[in-house]
Amino acid sequence: MKWNLLKSMAPALGMVLAFFFLPGSIAVADGKQVFLDMKCNKCHTIKSAAITQLPKAPAEPGEEEDEEEAPKEPTDLSKLDDQVMKAPEGAKEHVKKWLKKEVQHTTKEGKLVKHKKLFKGSDADLQALVDFLVK
Repeated sequence: MKWNLLKSMAPALGMVLAFFFLPGSIAVADGKQVFLDMKCNKCHTIKSAAITQLPKAPAEPGEEEDEEEAPKEPTDLSKLDDQVMKAPEGAKEHVKKWLKKEVQHTTKEGKLVKHKKLFKGSDADLQALVDFLVK
């Protein structure tokens, strides 16, 4: 009797085990969550995804705030600029290189700059983030 019950449950059990152990079943990173986990919203917003800038942390006791540096308006990444979208290697590849600090951009003032922070996440997280930013 027990054997018949086990035989009838075998296909369902096999499907459950396959879901957890087959490579195709590995959870794919969510680009929006990667954006938030990496604290990209310290400097950027994405109004179209309802992502706002993190509030600036107050200065530690005994630490002076830098009065020379004016507060900057966060860059909204809802629509990436034409320079990125028309990149010769493609927008997604260009954004990957930008986050890895492999390419530079020219600011409105004519200054060459790289991304401020080097992306330190996994390749899967980077791909998920790029897919989220460049649709």
